[in-house]
Amino acid sequence: MKREPARLIPLSEVDFCAFDVETTGLSFYSRVLEIGAVRFRHRKQPDFFNTLIKTGISIHPGAEAIHGISESMLAFAPAPEAAIPAFLDFSRNCLLIAHNARFDVSALSRELAILGLDVPGLATIDSLRLSRKFLQAENYRLATLVEHLGIPIERLHRALPDAYAVYEILERILAGNQWLAACDLEELISLCGGTLHIESPVRGRPDRTPDSVQAALLPALDGNSVVSLSYNGGSKGADLRPVRPLKIIRRHGVEYLDAYCLIDERRKLFRLDLITDIS
Repeated sequence: MKREPARLIPLSEVDFCAFDVETTGLSFYSRVLEIGAVRFRHRKQPDFFNTLIKTGISIHPGAEAIHGISESMLAFAPAPEAAIPAFLDFSRNCLLIAHNARFDVSALSRELAILGLDVPGLATIDSLRLSRKFLQAENYRLATLVEHLGIPIERLHRALPDAYAVYEILERILAGNQWLAACDLEELISLCGGTLHIESPVRGRPDRTPDSVQAALLPALDGNSVVSLSYNGGSKGADLRPVRPLKIIRRHGVEYLDAYCLIDERRKLFRLDLITDIS
């Protein structure tokens, strides 16, 4: 759905797409390795989408422990160049919805940047915010809501079961609230606190960070590892910079490595697209 969804559309006429992603690691810099989605209208039969993605990036053990996706499972999976456009086609003209949506939106936005795909911002609402308004549960984690509502899912933390849970949550909220079900699209978006948008973080510019940098950063983002950066910027020229990586952040659509510099003995920010190598 485009950035400005049509107003005064009854919810019965809205195409929704509940989705979830699983990633190679536990940080913002991780790559998407699975997408699951459920496309539906209220009270209508849903359609399903699910794909693993072979990114070429190692899976962090902590992430694998959560979703259970191993390297061997990706042997015959499509590359991002095929998988991401397939999801975009499946969700075309939909209002997307995800649980704690900021993570999923950020992950897919980064994939668009890496692939150089400059698509209109895909509007996404957050089922977490909607659940807090219309459900009374011990907490609003997805697993808690699945148990609270009796949604028949055996295992969460895979993309399609999580997306199905989001679909069920929205359907049950709408079924249990006649006033909400009679709302229009604008009112629903307002109740969700507005929309997030899946879009390339740097419009029109493909990601220029080498795969070797991505692969080296993932296991080093623990605050204890020391790596040496080759950085095409700053005052030290081509000299290697020993740093302790802490986290990846994004400011104004640009991604940075937040790291402790052992030379200057302080925390510094390094633009990811200016890092040419890590050893």
